[in-house]
Amino acid sequence: MRVISRAEAVFRKESHELLSNRPLVYSFLALVLFFVLVPISLLVLIQEFTPQEADQAGMTRAVRQLTQLLPGLADMTRAEQASILVTRHFALIFLVLPVIGALGSSTSSIVGEKQSRSIEPVLATPVTTVELLLGKSLATVILAVSGTWGGFLVYYGLAHAVSGPSVTEQAFDLTTLLMVLVLTPLIAALGLGAGVVISSRVNDSRSAQQIGGLLVLPIIFLIVGQMTGLFLLGPAAIAWAALGLVLLDLLVLWLGVRVFDREKIITSWK
Repeated sequence: MRVISRAEAVFRKESHELLSNRPLVYSFLALVLFFVLVPISLLVLIQEFTPQEADQAGMTRAVRQLTQLLPGLADMTRAEQASILVTRHFALIFLVLPVIGALGSSTSSIVGEKQSRSIEPVLATPVTTVELLLGKSLATVILAVSGTWGGFLVYYGLAHAVSGPSVTEQAFDLTTLLMVLVLTPLIAALGLGAGVVISSRVNDSRSAQQIGGLLVLPIIFLIVGQMTGLFLLGPAAIAWAALGLVLLDLLVLWLGVRVFDREKIITSWK
């Protein structure tokens, strides 16, 4: 019970500090809004598509590929097919948000306390490294995941309003829902772990975020790969990705606990 109470105290403190950091919160919310409005703007434009324009946009090949996963797609209009493609492809962008959110929050928290030396009084208390990182982790992951899920709900609502239920029913299928609901927390945990490891080795939050930003590259590869028809994600691929992320999260978080040297923080951080 002491472990839970001490971790909860850290969680409450960290949540308050993160929510009080207005530049961090506002910049993350602005990014969520941007990721929502860009595909919705495309959906509005698609409503004016003619079949010839859809063919010129390269939709035909992509539709044929996606029909393997969604057979009902073949009986829809070109505008509906284009809307489904855009909606599904841009849903992948929501996998970037938890990385940015968790990475930004963790590096801002750890490096910020590192620079202000405000973490030293906390380390002088009986709280253990695991309890400290557990409390910080919960606050960071909850902020990143809740913001991402909230943005996704807004995305769904606007897509439904613009394109109609027939499009959203096909676009937000089991694959898309599993991807956002299951992979988002796992990716946020990965961004958090990377933030802890990197922040323990650098003294500047910008440097930490730039280094950790490399985590976004595999997700960009997924987005580009699916949009170009290199591969098509299905429920099985999401399940394998989730398993891989769980193992990677455990490894990175374990490494984060190992590199978070309490003695070095107290004696050497400047």
